Amino acid sequence: MPLERVSPNLVSAVLISEDAAFYGHSGFDWTELRIAVAQSWQRGRLGRGASTLTQQLAKNLWFGTERSLWRKAREAAVTVKLERALPKR
Repeated sequence: MPLERVSPNLVSAVLISEDAAFYGHSGFDWTELRIAVAQSWQRGRLGRGASTLTQQLAKNLWFGTERSLWRKAREAAVTVKLERALPKR
């Protein structure tokens, strides 16, 4: 369905809940990443995520549910490529 046919309120709700800074970053939300790393460090375990919509797209299309630093590195490389190749809209 073309984006023009989707309710602007629905688009806003998804962006706010999943990636509030979507239009302001280029694939990585460094502020959220710092917060997530700090919280994980304090708790001594991995906790909340900080993936952007672009990172989630890369993961869901190409990398599945594997949890590893290798997957995150490959996901990051694809995120950069997606951000360069596709407009945000």
